[in-house]
Parts: sequence; structure tokens; C-alpha cells
Amino acid sequence: MRNNNVDIIRGSLMLYIVVIIHGAFWLKLIPRPFNSVLLFEMPLIFIVSGYSYALFQKQTKYQINVKSYLEYALSRLSRIYIPYLIYAAACALIVIVFSKKNDVLVILYNWFNPFIHGTDSSYSFLTLHLWFINPFILVTLFLPFITSLKYVNSPSWLVGIIVLFIICCIEETFFEGLLTPIFYMFWAWFGYQLAIGEKYSRVRCAFIMLFCISSLFAFSFFYDIKLDMQDNKFPPNWIFFIFSTIWVMFLLFISSFVNSSKIDFIADLKWFRPFIVSGYSIYLWQGLGYSVANHIGVNGNLPIYLTWIIAIFSTVVLGVFFGRFETIRFRVINDKKT
Repeated sequence: MRNNNVDIIRGSLMLYIVVIIHGAFWLKLIPRPFNSVLLFEMPLIFIVSGYSYALFQKQTKYQINVKSYLEYALSRLSRIYIPYLIYAAACALIVIVFSKKNDVLVILYNWFNPFIHGTDSSYSFLTLHLWFINPFILVTLFLPFITSLKYVNSPSWLVGIIVLFIICCIEETFFEGLLTPIFYMFWAWFGYQLAIGEKYSRVRCAFIMLFCISSLFAFSFFYDIKLDMQDNKFPPNWIFFIFSTIWVMFLLFISSFVNSSKIDFIADLKWFRPFIVSGYSIYLWQGLGYSVANHIGVNGNLPIYLTWIIAIFSTVVLGVFFGRFETIRFRVINDKKT
């Protein structure tokens, strides 16, 4: 059984990323650093992922063992990799044709490897959003183990402090490569905690939010830190962690006033439905959608807002068309005779 609220949140995030975030950053509709205030979407994506895993675990009574984990991993990886493979193939073809390079095998390898996802940044926006694939795969694979740990039910605020301390310790060290998976694993775990019953009252949300805001301003006053969150996001540092916490607490606070039963209709809106059904494909194909729109806009000397509309339209059309491949799954072969 699908959860309408989760679908609506997931679809809204895809809509927000395609329309607002990449309009603001890729087409520069909002200048930096003001656009960086909007960068709260990715922690929420992973919160939804962790929440969804908890629902899956509850509905299927999932118990981790070798066979069940292999089935889980194959199902989730195919859900991520097959749509990505199709997008990567299209991008590789574009690069091969327009770059006129002879190293075809290298190009194919670079694109088909989701941990590299292309190495040529000269093709507009084809690769800018694909950094997400790497941590998403890692979090997906490790989430069943993290949520099965003995101390899984520790208060998330306490775990958050520990994670913040770890992030501070490994910044600008040999282990800095771990920042991104640790950061997003925490938010996936936080989503899992919310799903299994951890409560965040309005008072708690407001207190944490105000404390984090005060901390950021205090640090910015006494120390030379950058509050442009785009500079703090790759990899996510302690500033981005506090910034993300502010937004998460604020949105939890706001959501406490929303009657979820009264927004169910959103899931059935025809214009919104594609962001639920084909959200991941829309996310992937926005790279090509924005590239095409930007090419048309620059060569046609179009107003930037018309280019933005073309980008959104082409992204949704491509995402919906290729979204059918999201249903393909790898399966564990069962040799047992029936």
C-alpha cells in the first residue's frame, strides 16, 4: 500500500529541485549567495528515503539476512541504476557525436560508472546534478545495517550532535571523502526514526531551530566563515549540517499545522502526478532538458524566463517518457523447484 503523504512530499521535492533549485542555480534566476538559502532539498530527499524504508520494513516484516538483503539490494540498485544507465547512454552518445573524440570506450566507461558519471563538464548541465547518485547508492545499501544497530532508537538530537562532532573532526583530513555519505546517512536514519515513532513537538522544533540560527550568527560574528551554503555543501561541512537542521526543524514545525488528510487530493492532480510516478527519471533528465533549453535560449536570444519554461517542459516530457524504465527490477534467481 502506498503512502500518499510520502508520495506528495517526494513529488514536491522533485518539483522544487527541477523548477526552483536548478532554475535559481543553473539559469541564475536568483544570484548568489541569496539562492543558497534555498538549499534544503537534499537532506529532505534522504529523510523521505529513510521514512520509506521504515514503511517497507513494517509492511513486509523485513528481517535482514543474506537472501533478503540480496533481494533488497538488487531491487533498490536496479531502481537506481537502470534509469541512470539509460540517461547515461543518451549523454554518452551526445558527447561522442559532438565532441568527435576517438576514445569511445573511455567515454562509455565514464558515463556508465555511476560513481564517475561523466568527466567532461563542457556539455552544459548534463552532469551537474549526478553527484547525488553516489551517496544515494551508498545510503541505500547501508541503511538496513544502520537501522538494525543496537542503539537505533537513541534520540536523534543526541546522534545529531555526535555526527556534527565527527564532521568537524574529519573536515580537511584524509577522511574528508566520508563527509557526504555520513551526512546523508544521518538524514536517512532521521527519517527512519520519524517513521518508527520519534516525535518532534513544536516547542522542540522551535528551540533547536532558534539555537542553530543563533549558533550560526555567533560563529559568523567571531570567526571568518562563509554563509553561502553552496560553498559549504560540497562536501557538506558543519555549517551546512547546522543550516540543514534549521530547515528540517522549521519544516517539521510547519507540518505540525497541516492536516494530512486534507492534502491527499494533491496526489491525484494531473499536472503533479508525473513528479510522483516518474520523479527519479525527471530528476535525471533535467540535465538534458536544461541543456537543450539553454542551447535554444542562448542561440535564440530568448528571455531567461522563457528559457526556464522550456527547460521545465522538456525535462518533464523526457522524464515521463523514460519513466517507464523505473519499474524494471533485477531479481534473485530462485532455483527451488515448485
